[in-house]
Amino acid sequence: MHIGIINQGNLLFQGTLAELVSKRQQNSFIIFETNDDSATLQIINDFGVISRIESGKIAIPILEKETIAAINQKLVENNVEVYQISKIENDLEKIFFDVISE
Repeated sequence: MHIGIINQGNLLFQGTLAELVSKRQQNSFIIFETNDDSATLQIINDFGVISRIESGKIAIPILEKETIAAINQKLVENNVEVYQISKIENDLEKIFFDVISE
């Protein structure tokens, strides 16, 4: 099944639903809120995960829950206070608006 997203007469996306869902996964991430951003970045990087600071919090791609638990454990072992770990998932509506705003 192919779908297309058209905005003001321009074809912005054409592909399968699976490709659109893949785009959704690329736009989803895990957020770590801690008391020490630099230590958090270093520990996450030690796991081979690319991270970035977004709105004062550390954002990483979606990972297996065991990896997230291991990162959290390492943070705590290094005296980093973890205030929150949350998953941000963009739904298809959000992806649609992202596509038409590009």
